Amino acid sequence: SEKPRWFEYTIGAQARMVSGLMQRLGIGRATVVGSSYGGAVAMTLALDYAASVEKLVLIDGVCNDEVLRHPILRLVSIPAVGEALTPFIVDSRLLLKRRMRKTLSPASYDLISKDRIANVMRPLMAADAHHSLLATSRNWRACRLEQDAQLISQPTLLIWGEDDTVVGIHNGYKLHDSILHSRFVVIPNCGHVPAEEKNGIVSELVSELCRDEK
Repeated sequence: SEKPRWFEYTIGAQARMVSGLMQRLGIGRATVVGSSYGGAVAMTLALDYAASVEKLVLIDGVCNDEVLRHPILRLVSIPAVGEALTPFIVDSRLLLKRRMRKTLSPASYDLISKDRIANVMRPLMAADAHHSLLATSRNWRACRLEQDAQLISQPTLLIWGEDDTVVGIHNGYKLHDSILHSRFVVIPNCGHVPAEEKNGIVSELVSELCRDEK
């Protein structure tokens, strides 16, 4: 999709865009699923557009700014330095493969194939993608979500990979403690992307939530 330079690239703007799309499509209420950064967008939607969210699923969801402590993200946040480094970081197959090994559980390393690497790299190699990634990291403001999680009233399913080193499992426990109507499921031998690493388990958990009339 297009990634215009004029867009805000904030979590709030992404949630507002999803809300607008739902209205355009005539979707009054829905079960919203968000993974990783998408979890931050889904939480924002549940908080700021509560009437639109019937149930909420957060899969290793971002809820604070801990991810920004990563050395690479600290570097790209520096004006000019980020613009110079981003093409080399994003377009490097070697770095992408290393990131995948840190993102996935060792039990899922078989997913790191030439086809997967090529498919992930394809949309990232465009210049507009470089800008959008930089803008997203520089406009990352997620701490509000951890603080306001207690205000989420929708039935919520929290799914976390036990081996997640990107958004640590302690975040899942925090959200579970804060969100009143929440269920927390930890998947063993699974990293940051359960929907890919353990897709059958995740599909069944989400389907179960959708079937639940409570």
